[in-house]
Amino acid sequence: MVDGNLGSIAFAQGDLARGAVLCFLCLDVSLRLHGNQRFILAGLAGLGGIARAQGELELAAQMFGATQSYSTLLGLRLNRADGVQWTKDMAALRRQLPTDRLERAWAEGRLLAPAAAVALAADGLAPLLQSADHSQPASSGGWIAHDEAALTLREREVLGLIAQGLTDAQIAEQLVISPRTVSKHVQSIYGKLGLTSRSGATRFAITHGLAR
Repeated sequence: MVDGNLGSIAFAQGDLARGAVLCFLCLDVSLRLHGNQRFILAGLAGLGGIARAQGELELAAQMFGATQSYSTLLGLRLNRADGVQWTKDMAALRRQLPTDRLERAWAEGRLLAPAAAVALAADGLAPLLQSADHSQPASSGGWIAHDEAALTLREREVLGLIAQGLTDAQIAEQLVISPRTVSKHVQSIYGKLGLTSRSGATRFAITHGLAR
């Protein structure tokens, strides 16, 4: 499993893109394997911090709302280090975002299950993720090259729908996103997996158990 602490280290070193990649990878594995709930809780808080640092303030508030909701549901708290960072991020967010927008986004985030929150963050932080160095293995802080683990949760959803034979427009309608966003996800999937066609993507999805 990808160690979520590596994401925190990368973030602390100023490598926001790599920190985001590692955070998403850790969350993806934890959610798929029903892993450590504290990892998931810390990961959601980490996404909020990354979104705030990236200037995606309402997304940050949504992630923090999802973090609080999940914390309450499980009866768990962030560990000391993550709690200190949470406090700093929240203080900064309250200065940066008007109260009405903060409260609205926070309330929206509280309604999100962890997987839905991660998918939302993957969309909002897509440009940052795409700027990361995909050529390095995950153990050195990058994506796993040409492997399904390199895909974000949203890209997995798109790939599964491609395998069903849906067009970009149909995928956009089902996921409630724009066709342009779907097209970007498709191109990202092709690049990460070394594919050049929808038929190749379909074969990959079926072979790796990602077809719906």
